[in-house]
Amino acid sequence: MSLHRLRADPRCALTVLAGGDVAFTTHGRSTVLQDPMTVAESVVAIAIDVDAVQSHADPRFAVDGGVRWRWVDADAAERDAAIHEALRGLAG
Repeated sequence: MSLHRLRADPRCALTVLAGGDVAFTTHGRSTVLQDPMTVAESVVAIAIDVDAVQSHADPRFAVDGGVRWRWVDADAAERDAAIHEALRGLAG
């Protein structure tokens, strides 16, 4: 449903929370780069042209770590690695 919404209205936001007390939201406009991606027909590559960055830094809390996970299926890990490589290529 999100891709359908982005096609109708490209305005979007992306929130990042990560270790090292990283917490911010980017606000911008999305552009579909590949639909579907060449390496994975169930994945769409999207770029965000950022207009503004909203910091969530606050001395009352600290973000100590992000979500930690790993693939337990070798085929899924290989597919994910191919997607990441293709995204790096699209980013130039």
